[in-house]
Amino acid sequence: MRIITAYILTTFAKILSFALPVFIVLYIVVEFVERIDDFVQSQAPMGTIMLYFLLRIPVVGVQVGPLAVLLSVALTVALLQRSREVIAFLTTGTSPWRIIHPFLIGALAMAGMSLLTEELILPGAHRALVGLQEDQRRSPPPGTLIQQGEIWFRAPEAAFVHIELLDPAAERLHGITIYRRDAAGELVEQVKAREAVWLAGRWTLLQGTISRFQGNLTTHVENFTRLEMPIGMEPEALRSMSTPPSQMSLSELQSYMRRLRDRGVDMTAYARDFQMKLATPLMALVMAVVGLAAMWGTHDVRKVSLGFVCTLCGAATYWSLVMAGTALSGTQQVPLVVGIWLPHIAVLGLSSLILWRRTLA
Repeated sequence: MRIITAYILTTFAKILSFALPVFIVLYIVVEFVERIDDFVQSQAPMGTIMLYFLLRIPVVGVQVGPLAVLLSVALTVALLQRSREVIAFLTTGTSPWRIIHPFLIGALAMAGMSLLTEELILPGAHRALVGLQEDQRRSPPPGTLIQQGEIWFRAPEAAFVHIELLDPAAERLHGITIYRRDAAGELVEQVKAREAVWLAGRWTLLQGTISRFQGNLTTHVENFTRLEMPIGMEPEALRSMSTPPSQMSLSELQSYMRRLRDRGVDMTAYARDFQMKLATPLMALVMAVVGLAAMWGTHDVRKVSLGFVCTLCGAATYWSLVMAGTALSGTQQVPLVVGIWLPHIAVLGLSSLILWRRTLA
């Protein structure tokens, strides 16, 4: 049994190690053709272009990985069926499960690698790609510090601004504190607000206090409900410094969502990206089962051709359902978990049922 498992898994891995780079190269070649005008127009040096596509490799690898798994499963099963090796295994008393489970092991290994890539590699790759594409106008101004989602920057009139949480889509700041110092560097005033919103081209601070100091003593504290006050930076500049969900790892995104929830901020958009990041690795397993269900029992040329057609149709249907579920959950027409996860679970269940019935035939 171990010999059969190792043999099938090795064959699958060999085909996958060829199919995945081919998919990545094809994807990058198409992208290069589409973006060549942009590169020429911006007069980007060859080194920058090569670095851009080098950074794109892990991003593209995660995207096309499930398709590479699908093709590898289909080709491996087709080779085993045409060489009558599957029949030989079955006639020796080997159960269909013993033949199928190496493919599932390989798909699960691919899913694990995709998950690790999402957590450890993709955030850095995304940030480096954005750094290559941004111009000087969108780079953070001098005196700006960004750490774990919090922003510190120097404002005019010897002031420093601290923002605990930025919601760029709503143009809203949560937990903002403005410190003003005198010429000697002594703290003279602190304006602290629960949040700040951008209204009519200016910042409006909501629910806060103004504290004035003299030496080490607080001389006056004044509460306010609304206060219009410039903070030295407009929403567009702040938005350029925010980190979108695609550039966060799963752990970073989960931590950021926890902070949003603690402040009562709507985190639907971030929760959607988080669920999508979790569900993406599952696509490798689903594609493997789809390929097995379509290709099992293809012993002659006609059945092999039909099996490949069924494989492509199943993959296209699966991809369409995933896109539809993602779009519906994004517009909140269906619950988030249903829109993201139901297509994966439904296709996995249906493909498993078809595979089980074909192994019994």
